[in-house]
Amino acid sequence: LAASLAPLLTLHGLENGVIGALIERLDKDPAMRLVIPEVSGGQRYDLAWFEQVRRWPEVEFAIPSTRAIAGLVDLVAGTQMAGTPVQISLLPTATGDPVLGGHAPAAALDQLVLSAGAARKLGLSAGAQATAVIERVRDGRTERVIAVLRVSGVLPPERHDGDAGFVSLPFVEAVQAYRDGHAVTALGWNGDGAAQPALNYPLFRLYARWMRDVAELTRRLQSQGVSLLTRERELASSLGLQRNLRAVLTIISVLAAFGYAVAMIALQVATVRRKRREYAVLKLIGYGRGWLTAMPAL
Repeated sequence: LAASLAPLLTLHGLENGVIGALIERLDKDPAMRLVIPEVSGGQRYDLAWFEQVRRWPEVEFAIPSTRAIAGLVDLVAGTQMAGTPVQISLLPTATGDPVLGGHAPAAALDQLVLSAGAARKLGLSAGAQATAVIERVRDGRTERVIAVLRVSGVLPPERHDGDAGFVSLPFVEAVQAYRDGHAVTALGWNGDGAAQPALNYPLFRLYARWMRDVAELTRRLQSQGVSLLTRERELASSLGLQRNLRAVLTIISVLAAFGYAVAMIALQVATVRRKRREYAVLKLIGYGRGWLTAMPAL
């Protein structure tokens, strides 16, 4: 019994310890479950498409996004414009964003959740103020506006790599509209008339519910002609390692069970043979065959 259980306990501990911890860490890492559309794909996604995708069981979070270059802004600590600016990417967020973890999403136009890298470079913490500088070129002139934002939270380093600020979707749309030459009345930015409400979007932020859902989610989107970038290969290698270890564990379990059964049968046969005289006496004095069979088996 000990010889059978020793390798099983070792492999089971490896599968639930090292490999299990690896799979759990990957599952908790939003970057591993992120599905990124290719910028050069040229597709457009309307609101009906996002409603359809959010109903898929493999999807945890989906939100539209504007052009990547339109979301690049310079951020300065404070409101005096005295510090060194840091270029960050504005990313839309909402309730349920897995990157935010326990942080509340930026709901108002003046709220901002910073990544750890951007907050470290700017020296900002939750509750501080920052100034976003947005530039555009219109009629050969460079125009600039600012937006004073309040840092509502700073993400842990493991939640997001790079310099990014998570803001509400209307603010990201406002920045793109301003750079397209339009006016943004809500923020006091001038331009050539107000922008029309967005009917479709070139990009999105999309996260699978679990790492095992990435492959199926990728298949669904590719069947619609969406070009994607994912971490599917890295996930497949990790999941393949777990599957292979489980297969080895199953094979050894079957062999151990077979060996244990053979050993127990041989032990029982030897025990009965050693006590043949005692069983013969019991049978002689009236005990039945069923009782004599059950006693050594028990």
